[in-house]
Amino acid sequence: MLFMVVYWVDYLFGKWHNFANLNEGINNMKISERTQKAGLIGMAGSLLFFVGLLIEYQNDLFPPGNGALFVINQIMFFSAMSGILFMIYSLRGSGALGEKRFGKISQGIFFGGWAFLIIGGILGLLTGEWDENLFFPIGSLLFLVGGLLTGIAVLTTRHWQGWRRLAPLGQAVYYIIVMMILPPLLWGTNEPTLLIESLWMLTWFLMSLAMYQSAE
Repeated sequence: MLFMVVYWVDYLFGKWHNFANLNEGINNMKISERTQKAGLIGMAGSLLFFVGLLIEYQNDLFPPGNGALFVINQIMFFSAMSGILFMIYSLRGSGALGEKRFGKISQGIFFGGWAFLIIGGILGLLTGEWDENLFFPIGSLLFLVGGLLTGIAVLTTRHWQGWRRLAPLGQAVYYIIVMMILPPLLWGTNEPTLLIESLWMLTWFLMSLAMYQSAE
């Protein structure tokens, strides 16, 4: 009798263990699929933003502007930035930030700053107020700080391997040095060039590619 009880307990425990492992495998597969989709969306966003830059520089569509082509160009930027925003949001689910509070807070600041820039652009398009739009300076500051801290979090967590660990930090460092510091030093203006902004989108593409490859 005791032997039968032990047998059935062992049998049922084995079945439960296999079921738990199956569920864990399914959950991991779902996380990987979501991470890959986020990476693809981020890559698509960076490519769309690059196309928007080509149109903007070719037709002198810098804000403040008007006309149908200007509106279409801005919608392209909003759509592209929304794709990148989704990729930033998915950083936590990808495991790149680990479980520490530092990574989660950094990603929240990063996400909030980029979202502020999108909102600022939409409000600028609707109201025509670009220079006095507080969403831009606040969003830029949050994005700058959050992006740098997120890059450090991904680097130190070591969930992503190889060059992928450096991708988020590379985007942040590029933005600070090449987008913010070099233009006023070299050209006496805060406005970047097409080449500088295009290479910035390349850093976003590589960051999204890193997310996609991390889920393979």
